Amino acid sequence: MRNQSKVELIDKFEKKISEVRYSERDTTANLSMRQKSALKRRITREHNSNFRAGYININEQYLHKTGIRGRKRYFLYCLVALLFIVAIVNALLTTAVIYYMRISPQHGIDAMEHIPDYDLLRFIGKSVFDNVQIFNGRIGSRANKNLYIEGNNSSVIITDKGSGLRHPKLTVSPKTTSIENVEAMSIIDSVMGKEMFTTKDSSNLLLDGEIKNLISPEIYPNNITSLNGFPDLILESIGSHLNLTGWEGVEMSSTNKNITFFTDSYGISMYSTHGSLTLDAANGIRLDVEHIPKPTVSNTPGPRTYKLCVCIPQGRLFAVPVTGPGIGCQNADPNDDPCK
Repeated sequence: MRNQSKVELIDKFEKKISEVRYSERDTTANLSMRQKSALKRRITREHNSNFRAGYININEQYLHKTGIRGRKRYFLYCLVALLFIVAIVNALLTTAVIYYMRISPQHGIDAMEHIPDYDLLRFIGKSVFDNVQIFNGRIGSRANKNLYIEGNNSSVIITDKGSGLRHPKLTVSPKTTSIENVEAMSIIDSVMGKEMFTTKDSSNLLLDGEIKNLISPEIYPNNITSLNGFPDLILESIGSHLNLTGWEGVEMSSTNKNITFFTDSYGISMYSTHGSLTLDAANGIRLDVEHIPKPTVSNTPGPRTYKLCVCIPQGRLFAVPVTGPGIGCQNADPNDDPCK
């Protein structure tokens, strides 16, 4: 009888526990986050307090809930979808790079060849670069082949940034070609190997008959000479003035031909700041008097013309207004003679 009563008490207790367990499971769905947290802490304390007694009150609601549930699973789905999209984009970019660079397992990059025995990197075909930097190297072409460097609607600039403060620079643009900051330069015929133009000898710049014109904004030579057997030496300026200046004088001479000055739009002015201006020729000096301005009598007001005169031996300068033909220094005002 006593054992039977114990069994009945245990059955009643387990039934009561089951009812409480299922009631808690049904009611937790309507609890708030704060209430759920308090319930979980209570169950944890209950487990810890019953552990030493040999009995653990198992709460199935928290015992069997494993994995990612609720809102967390949506974040997991978004993360997996994002990684999948990144993998697809990466595969497309890799495929595009392999296609445009023509990379193959047998030959690597078809447009590029590395020659390790000579430390060379060879580009096959046309290559496009924004900037090319060479460190202790060279840029060249194959034997008996030309090297073409082309700028697409822009200038081609070649410079050496390791040579002092002022770097040598070659600029090739659609309109001009300039070479800056170099000690000497040479232009060599690639076919014949002949040096056509050089500045190595600073005392003498020799231009042979193959170079017809030399164009420069400014030239500072000691002498400009035309060689024997070549056509006339012509110094001209297109669209602007031509100035010939000598710090110690300018001397022009011709052995067998004439020296001719002519201008289309501008006048010809010759002056000396220190010293005299001398025109001398074996057969005389000829002036085109028809194009020299002549004073004429005019009743209309306009700019006046003066004749510059000098007193000898005083060296005093004075001007005489030119009012008509034949007016000279002798027509100065006798009442105000500047030479007295």
